[in-house]
Amino acid sequence: MKNNKYLRNTMSHIEKNYREQLAEAEEELKFFNESLEFLKTDEKIQEFLSKYNPASIDSFMNSYALHRYRWKKHGESFYQLSLTKKYKHWDKAIDLFREIYYKKSSICFANGLQAR
Repeated sequence: MKNNKYLRNTMSHIEKNYREQLAEAEEELKFFNESLEFLKTDEKIQEFLSKYNPASIDSFMNSYALHRYRWKKHGESFYQLSLTKKYKHWDKAIDLFREIYYKKSSICFANGLQAR
């Protein structure tokens, strides 16, 4: 009896996760297709791409739509990663400047001077 209840709860949980993942996948596919449709129907884009090989154009459109989807889905992570790289050495630099200031201050204090 206890195993049946556990099994029902487990199956219910699996079905819920499946429905959520399916809805998310459908939303992602819709976004991808909308991106492709925009590229295929925008006059300015079509005019620009008209001078290229059709196979290259299809490849570009698919790559662009996929890249755009990734930015939509993982954009915040990409942004945080860029900040991490940008400020990678910031804390170390602040500590070193503080150390320089304290050393300069202690030397000036020992000599009766004011640190600037």
